[in-house]
Amino acid sequence: MQADMPEACGGNGSAPNPGVYVRAGMASCLAILVKMSATDMGLDLARVEVDLEMDFDNAADAVTPAPLETRFRIRVDTYVSEAVLEELLERSLAHDPFYVALRNAQSVHAIIETG
Repeated sequence: MQADMPEACGGNGSAPNPGVYVRAGMASCLAILVKMSATDMGLDLARVEVDLEMDFDNAADAVTPAPLETRFRIRVDTYVSEAVLEELLERSLAHDPFYVALRNAQSVHAIIETG
């Protein structure tokens, strides 16, 4: 896998930036969990698509580099009721490690080593 940053950020723009990979992984994980949850519920989904949008404060003096807001938009082809779709969404999100990590504060540690 290759990653780079845009020229405006000091990179060469030769590959997607790391954030593209993060968002793609998060969206695809949720899409798979929606499909798996639907199967467990006995639902037939012809199509599952997940889009993910994140808002950042890109100002030079931004308080945090973290996203200010994250939105998942899930589209499915099915004929089930809205109540069933809400249950499907709840089940899927409850098992999505990336969604839970974004939603819940957590302890994160980094270690740097030589060699």
